[in-house]
Amino acid sequence: MHPDPSFLSPLLHRKVYGFGVPPLKWSTNWDNIIPFQEDQRWLERDKPEEIVLKLRQVEVLQGQGSSIADAVRQIGVTQQTYYRWRKEYDGMSRDQLKRLKELETENTRLRRAVSDLTLDKMILAEAARGNF
Repeated sequence: MHPDPSFLSPLLHRKVYGFGVPPLKWSTNWDNIIPFQEDQRWLERDKPEEIVLKLRQVEVLQGQGSSIADAVRQIGVTQQTYYRWRKEYDGMSRDQLKRLKELETENTRLRRAVSDLTLDKMILAEAARGNF
């Protein structure tokens, strides 16, 4: 005959039934938690070219009389995503999109260079003070 859990102390109840005890090592194997399925689009990001095409597709659907909600649903994104994309990419041509990507790449490269130089400067300043 099992004792009624209400008579057990909270600590013993946790030990017996396994409540509230964290594992020794947290698992990082997400494959067991979220099985990958090929139809799950939320795992992939759309490329900027695809985003511009989808925005144009929504404009065409709206011109044919669809509401924004229906048009956005047909391209397979949420309204929030649509408005975020529209804020960032609306009215861009392919040339402007290509230039934007080039500028973003150059900006990333320059940020990396600045951080490397800043780190070198800090190391030299530390060595000059003699705190090594």
